[in-house]
Amino acid sequence: MAYAANTLLAGCALPAAWQGTESWTVLDLNFCAGAALLATLRAWHDDPRRPARLHYAVLTGAAVSRRTLRERFDRYGIDQAAAGCSGESGRRVQRDLDRLLEQWPIALKGVSRIELASARIQLTLAAGPPAALLPGLVPRIDSLYLPYAEGAQDHLTSPMLRAALARLAPDRRAALAGIDRSTEIPGSILASLADAGMQPELIDAGGRVAFRLDRRHGRSFAQPAPQNDRHALVIGSGLAGCATAFALARRGWSVERLDQGDHALDGASGQASLAHHPSITPDDAPFSQLTRAALQLSRSHYDVGAVSWSGRLQLCTPDEAESACDGIPADWAEPVDVAQASARAAIGLRSGGIWIPGAGHADPAVLAAGWAINGIQTRYQTRVSRLERKDGRWQALDPDGHCLAQAEQVVIAVGAQTGGLSICGDRSASVFTLADAFDAACLQQRPGRSLCVTLPHGAMPSCVVGGNGHAIPIDGQNLLLGPADPADPLADQAGQASGATTIWHRFRESLQTPVTPLSMRFHPAGVRLSTRDHLPLAGPVPDVAQIVQQRNSLIRHDRMPLPAMQGLWVAAGFGGRGLLWSVLAADLIAARLDAAPAPLQQSLAQALDPGRFIRRNLRRDRNIV
Repeated sequence: MAYAANTLLAGCALPAAWQGTESWTVLDLNFCAGAALLATLRAWHDDPRRPARLHYAVLTGAAVSRRTLRERFDRYGIDQAAAGCSGESGRRVQRDLDRLLEQWPIALKGVSRIELASARIQLTLAAGPPAALLPGLVPRIDSLYLPYAEGAQDHLTSPMLRAALARLAPDRRAALAGIDRSTEIPGSILASLADAGMQPELIDAGGRVAFRLDRRHGRSFAQPAPQNDRHALVIGSGLAGCATAFALARRGWSVERLDQGDHALDGASGQASLAHHPSITPDDAPFSQLTRAALQLSRSHYDVGAVSWSGRLQLCTPDEAESACDGIPADWAEPVDVAQASARAAIGLRSGGIWIPGAGHADPAVLAAGWAINGIQTRYQTRVSRLERKDGRWQALDPDGHCLAQAEQVVIAVGAQTGGLSICGDRSASVFTLADAFDAACLQQRPGRSLCVTLPHGAMPSCVVGGNGHAIPIDGQNLLLGPADPADPLADQAGQASGATTIWHRFRESLQTPVTPLSMRFHPAGVRLSTRDHLPLAGPVPDVAQIVQQRNSLIRHDRMPLPAMQGLWVAAGFGGRGLLWSVLAADLIAARLDAAPAPLQQSLAQALDPGRFIRRNLRRDRNIV
């Protein structure tokens, strides 16, 4: 820790550089044993003028298990170093170290989050190929650590250095040092830094080789620092609106939420219970990676005590289970036979499947209440029909054209009503609907209806059971079954009875022993919004008028970013995975607004981009809208 402080932190002029700032972001390109992280934590705790929020992003290379991390700490004496820190800051560092080990994620590739120091420090761990994870991970870097170690050259290749240094904010510094005092830094690394526009300057680090890096030429593409006006408007109070308001309020934003209903979750989110529906596939497809990232976020600060982490049993054939779980740690997902599946669910089942211990289910009303923290003001029975941008601020207008509220940043989270909302930007007099912005063919409204079944004692599964539909335990006697087939004639009493029988028989086929329900009743139907690719819309709203004007240029330059409406965001299209997608969309948008490390690697975040359908039409030379 002392070596890291005398080289990496000193080379970045820390802690003096961060004093008086609201937030500070550090990118560490090589985690190794975590000495640089703990040295930074100690400096932050020791500094009375520290930033209010510290973001620490680190590339770990291959995914590291908790056991491996424990072994590294023992090998390098990290525990002893933390214990040797004197005073109150030492005790705080030790608490951070204990929490780090406690929250360390399962050894799977991807981005994970850990919060320390009562959520004022956010640690972002990126496990996997550095070249795939680094782009887009940190839009703005205030301090860049370049720890060099033998065998970790892939972290410090020329493309990697250029990608990291391009996000280093103007007038900020980077530091290069060996992992220990005996490490020699190759001249090729220094040459690559010079080519990238950085001037390596040898610094006095007690006889140890370390370099301070200052920008001598080349541009910085870092996202501007977060704005001072931290007021946002969220339209909608379903799961998306509640999660987004919570994510922003925790970061110090003042949030005003508008909803046309009488209370929160007055729509498709207002079910008796919602379950996590993660995807497990043999090839670990992007869809599986996204649901895994969402589930890991759900277990972080979004867990406010409303989720029952009872696990999920996905029924399937033995071959399907073995194939899907191949190479996946058992603490994330494991194949189970009939006996094991029955034991997990506490009821007799006819088949085995995949056991996902980290999933669960929640009462959305309790979850929304837990997300209603200080900093959020909600106004109900307030319908927004149009958003209009004037003088750099968005105005939310009611059907009569009266201004309800205004803010520089607006997040649209109104579920099935998303497509009908009208938008008028400040650069164009034309008005378009969000259905135009997202390509109307991608937005699909479908009814969501669940059946509540009261079961006799001893017939209730102890966990969520999936497969042909889903079964979610509400309490000791009531089970929620779904989804209902949209084609079922449920309008009249006879139709509802027929639909209920169909759904019940679908679940009963999975049981070893027939069970007769005590009662069956449908919950009120809600309308869910889904997309053609079953992924949510999470990000900036595309600027249709500008895209039409630049159509030919965008076709020629396929990688050029699509023009977006400044300060306008959307979180919608969750389909039947609202419990997962709500937290992922909320965290992604909140991180973008704060120029903070992203919860996803760039390729996965692009899969959720609201403009992706317009991009596909451009590639196929079709009409944009």
